[in-house]
This record gives sequence, C-alpha cells and structure tokens, in this order.
Amino acid sequence: MKRCFLSLLLLALLLSLPLFLHLSPPPEDTLSALSPAAATERFVTRLQSGALEGLTVVRKIYRLPEDLTVAPRPDPEGYGFTTDVKEVAEAVRLSSELLAGQSTVWTEDAPFVEKYGIRYYRDESILVIVWHEREGGVLRTYAEVKVADASQFRRKLAGDAYAYGFYKFPTELAVECNSVLAANGDFYRFRTQGINVYQRKLYRCDGEKLDTCWIDGGGNLLFTRAGEIENEQQAEAFIKDNDILFTLSFGPVMVENGVSVVPDWYLLGEANRDYPRACIAQTGELHYLLCMSMDYIPVAEMAGLMVEKGVERCYALDGGQSGTLIMEGTMLNPSSYGWGNVAQRIQSDIIYFATAIPETN
Repeated sequence: MKRCFLSLLLLALLLSLPLFLHLSPPPEDTLSALSPAAATERFVTRLQSGALEGLTVVRKIYRLPEDLTVAPRPDPEGYGFTTDVKEVAEAVRLSSELLAGQSTVWTEDAPFVEKYGIRYYRDESILVIVWHEREGGVLRTYAEVKVADASQFRRKLAGDAYAYGFYKFPTELAVECNSVLAANGDFYRFRTQGINVYQRKLYRCDGEKLDTCWIDGGGNLLFTRAGEIENEQQAEAFIKDNDILFTLSFGPVMVENGVSVVPDWYLLGEANRDYPRACIAQTGELHYLLCMSMDYIPVAEMAGLMVEKGVERCYALDGGQSGTLIMEGTMLNPSSYGWGNVAQRIQSDIIYFATAIPETN
C-alpha cells in the first residue's frame, strides 16, 4: 500500500511539475511531517491554489451571422416596464459584465416623465433602457443600448432586398427581424442622393451633398462629409479599408470627439430651421444613445443637447413624421402624426439592435 501511494504521489508531482515549481516553499509543517492522507490532502490543496492563481475567466461571446435576416427572439422575461428607478438600477447592476466598466447615460436621478414610465430589456448580450424627458413643454424620448458584439447592431430593408417595391411600417419590420429595439433608418428610397451600403455591398454612390454615417465591423459610427467621397472607386476603397457593414445617409454629422460640428448649411432636414429631430449617437465601445425629439429646434441646438449627454459622436436621422423608436412591436415616441402605432409612416428600412442569445426552443 505504501509503495502504491508513493508511486501515485510521484506521478502527480511529475505531471504538475511546472505548477509546483511556482508554489511558495512549504511552511514548517512540511509534507514529510504529516501522515500520508494528510500529506496528500495538503499537496492537492496547494496544487489547486497554484493552478487557480492568475487564472482569467473568459466570458462567452455571442455573435450573429452577417447575412442573418431574422435574429433570435428576445426572452419575454427580459423585458420590464416600471416607474421605480431602483428596478432599472438593478437591471444595470446585473449588466455590469456587459457594460465592462462603462457608465450608463441613464442615471437614477434622470428627470424621466413618470407618466410614461421606463422600459428596459436585459440579457447577457444586450441592455436597453428607454425613457422620456420633458423640458418645458418639449418631450424627448431616449433609448440607450449596450451590446456585447457589433453583429447585434443591424440594418433591415423592407423585403430584405435593396430597392424592394413596397414600403412597410417600421413596427412591421421590427417584428419581422425580432429586434429588441428598432429605429427608423434613412428612408433611402425616398431620395436619390447619398451613399448606400447594405451587407457590405455598395448600391448607390452620390455623396456630393450629404454626410455619410458608416457602421464598421466593430459597431463604430464613422463619418465622411459631403463631397469627401467623389466616386465608386473611393467608396469601395473606404468600405474595404474600414470594414464597413452598412451606411446611413441623412445627416448632418452633429457631434465628433464630444464636440458639436454641425455645418452652417445642410441640404436635408431643414437643418437650420425649427423642426422635430432624431439622431443616433455613440457613447463608447458598442454603446449607443438614440433620441427622438418633438422639440422644434435647429440641428445645432439638438447637437448641444447630445453633447450634454456625454456622447462621443452623433449623426442626424430623419425626424418629424419618420422619427420612430420601437420596442415589443410598439412605437414608443410621439411623431408629427401623434402617438402610438397609428402615428407611424411607412418607410423602406430600419436600424435595430438584437439579442445574440440563441433560442432554446
């Protein structure tokens, strides 16, 4: 029995030699001074301790295929609606690993309109918080999104094909693709200007008069100004060099490096006039803030409001009748047509954020 024990101990020592060499010298009660059973237990404990020291836990990464047209269905248990900021704060706390040290724009002292409550969704791969703020008589709807992977930030075209012959309501498109949160895109079929990229393919190249928002493989918002891309060759090179997935073509660019950069004049959206506004902003890596505002203000004033929210970069979307935020198949913000799904305008495309958790049934 003694010989068998010594053989097993020797084998364990040989197999674990690289780890064992890094263990601290044993204290006075050395292995040799203990009974065989106690010595074995002490040895295994020290071996495990040494093996675990410095061990990095790798979080599971979820990723959606680029050509996916229907995302996994969100978990119904992940949704919440409340007027209790503590409930939302708990959802944020449970998302600490996903946030990876980033702070949320939403805070417990955010001046939300209690009448409309706060909606949220949370799972391991995505956190969404939607709330309304009122300043004077003006109502603004904010949607904050943090995702685990850039593949969860997507664009959907009506019919899942460029130049599809029909428009659809944004809520229809949002439900079709199982979005957690969706917003209107750039309504590319409503105008002929702009640079249009969808699933890495260039479909239109007319960037003479419009700023372009390019979404790259890392989920970042990249900008080029009107006239910067002059032809298809330059556009194709930009797509290749910057790993571009899709574009938004409305604008103008509102914020860059945390500073308002609105031009003095812009072709679309009555930029210098008072008009309801919509925009998408990036606050950090895979972290976004969208805003739909019934505030009749110039784009420059809207940019100032987004700078106050701490965004790094921001791009104007089509507001007014088109500005739409959707969750659980419901339009959450008022538009120029009024409240709810009956106030929607048919459109050609949306952008959306999806869960990356695979469906279990």
